[in-house]
Amino acid sequence: TLYDSMRTGRAGSSILGTMHGDSAKTVFDRVVHTMGLQPEEFQATDFLVTMGTVRERGTQKEMRQITEFVCTTDVPGRFLDITNKNNLGKAGSIKRLTSTSTMTTSDIREEVAIRAEMRKILADAGGKDPKFYGPEWIIAANDHLSRQLASGVRNKDAIIAGFRDRVMAVNGSE
Repeated sequence: TLYDSMRTGRAGSSILGTMHGDSAKTVFDRVVHTMGLQPEEFQATDFLVTMGTVRERGTQKEMRQITEFVCTTDVPGRFLDITNKNNLGKAGSIKRLTSTSTMTTSDIREEVAIRAEMRKILADAGGKDPKFYGPEWIIAANDHLSRQLASGVRNKDAIIAGFRDRVMAVNGSE
């Protein structure tokens, strides 16, 4: 179903799914060898994020963390680690994005960092009021960033501070 959705999705849409595996390679093997998808069809997958359970140092407390973040390459079954910032521009979907827009790899990296910080603001505010976990606040964060960039604001700290102020004004007023 996931790969049918990916084949029929329209340009610019995101198809997200989960699959059990301890690495991108095991997911590839499972999809291709167990589920029967052709290796070339797997290439519709842009990014794979693997999460694992780790123990906090000195305790028995287990927590989840990202253990692998890769993208597919031109060779089915081979992956590129994009946690290495030098590899981000080599990712197929990032190459497509930079070839069809005015964004550079550096612009993309900066925008991802801003979006991550705004999501952290929402996660922190959600601890006080769960409404900040809702989709309307993700839309508000995306809208805030788009408006700031459209008006010429390029200062990461100013963009984040403006959003933090907006969230705090709502969070503190109730």
